[in-house]
Amino acid sequence: MKSPSPAVLFLLSAFILFSSGCVARNAADDMQKRMQERARLRALEPTYLANYDVLLSEVQRPQDAQARFGELKISQVDTGKGRIFQAEDQLLRIVWTGPDAQLGFELLNKVDGPFKILWDETAYVDIGGQTHRVIHSGVKLVDRNSPQPPSVIPSKGRLSDMAYSSDNVTFSQYGGWSQMPMFPCTREGYVCNDLNRKLVTAHTGLDYRVLLPIQVGKDTFPYTFVFRVVKGEVLTIPPKGEPQTKPEAAH
Repeated sequence: MKSPSPAVLFLLSAFILFSSGCVARNAADDMQKRMQERARLRALEPTYLANYDVLLSEVQRPQDAQARFGELKISQVDTGKGRIFQAEDQLLRIVWTGPDAQLGFELLNKVDGPFKILWDETAYVDIGGQTHRVIHSGVKLVDRNSPQPPSVIPSKGRLSDMAYSSDNVTFSQYGGWSQMPMFPCTREGYVCNDLNRKLVTAHTGLDYRVLLPIQVGKDTFPYTFVFRVVKGEVLTIPPKGEPQTKPEAAH
């Protein structure tokens, strides 16, 4: 059998390359169209966002703290950005923000000398009673289980920081390190599926706590802030152009 001439072989190679290029372009076009269709369908679906009605119900501290720093007063204020909670005695004044992806606070040192927040002894207790290690601002996610030095607050000084459960830090080989919200459905862009919506309403009537140990000189005073979730509900955010529906009732 006679072998194909070089010209024929060249034409065959060119045809194969052209066909392969067409197939690749068609596959890429099909993938892009599927992604655009999925994005279009997602835009037509409602999204969900949680609303937690919370009270700072109690601040627990040892008797020697009460004897040394006097009466502790609790108050709260509704602002345009949500509710804030304040606790104050002669040692400190702390203002907490409501439940969100994390728990933010601002702390004022009221005594004539520095004190420390002992982060390695700080803890978050969720509504199920599970205790979690806490990390705060400036801690790299990869170091979430490493020792954390105390934060030193000078006399009359302030610290703006946050308490975040280290158990909410996740790692994926595709997406790297990420932080899941401490409270379900509090961050737009994260999946709020049926299970998460049930978890929101399950918070109703339960407490979460933050243990914050304060060291003054050689003495340590653990302050435990107890928050009661009066009601957890889910707001349904409809697609653009449609009216917002009422919150899902707590069960």
